[in-house]
Amino acid sequence: HVCASVASVSLTYSGLTVATAQGRVLHRPGRLPAPISREAYCLAPFVYPYHGYPHNYFNFSPDALEFLFRDFSSCAVRIARGPTSALTNLLSEYVAVALSGGSATRYTFWKGAALAPIFFLKYLDKFWSGTGPGMRIANALCARVIK
Repeated sequence: HVCASVASVSLTYSGLTVATAQGRVLHRPGRLPAPISREAYCLAPFVYPYHGYPHNYFNFSPDALEFLFRDFSSCAVRIARGPTSALTNLLSEYVAVALSGGSATRYTFWKGAALAPIFFLKYLDKFWSGTGPGMRIANALCARVIK
């Protein structure tokens, strides 16, 4: 398998260019050894706070991932981190931003303080199906693409 991450593509201004490059790597007729498949698993943020290091251009919906990989023979999108992860992340982000007063140090403190008592709730994501309504508010999605 070839593994790729679209998570970093959210930090670039041309995700389509990166996806196209992944397709070229996976589509090398006669050049890949027989045991290597032409598939990749791509993790992408969806319901996720702004995380610009240095920039944040995109978060990816299921439609966006399917569009990004439209030239592939197959693209199956599933939940990677579900709705409860999205809620705990957004709640801790809200508390950190509200109480930090613009200070990076206070932000880090309040993010950790807010996340500590609710972090375990993320395990409730196990009860959500990999597809379906939970995808509407999932924290991150995973696309399995085949060239």
